[in-house]
Amino acid sequence: MSAEDRTLDELLSLAANSEECDSFRNAVRARCTGEGSVKQCYDSVAVETARRFVAGDMPFDTADWVANQIYSAMLADGTEQGLEEYQFPPLAFEVFEAFDAGEFRRSGETGDPAETRTRPLLVELLARAGLEHESGPR
Repeated sequence: MSAEDRTLDELLSLAANSEECDSFRNAVRARCTGEGSVKQCYDSVAVETARRFVAGDMPFDTADWVANQIYSAMLADGTEQGLEEYQFPPLAFEVFEAFDAGEFRRSGETGDPAETRTRPLLVELLARAGLEHESGPR
């Protein structure tokens, strides 16, 4: 396992197990230095979360929590830098929106929204971005 893979696994684990986003946000800042690399880390963690959920290796509740942690960290960064100027990392934001779409069943809707909305959005995102994914159990 490469150092980059270990860092990604550590950040994913921290995001999944932290009560608030500050621990995750500080870890991203410590491990991902340089111009644009914090935003690249958010994108990387978000994409890996999407991949693991789509592959069936991460349950929806955990993946949704990670996506919310990433969004909270990005929002804190944006607030600190000025939201008018801040550009959310595009992949991380799109992954957050996909998980957000699966959090609640709409009136009259049948089926699990994680399966009917989140999974198709993420499969499409991964394909559009040219990123590998495996469809896992549904």
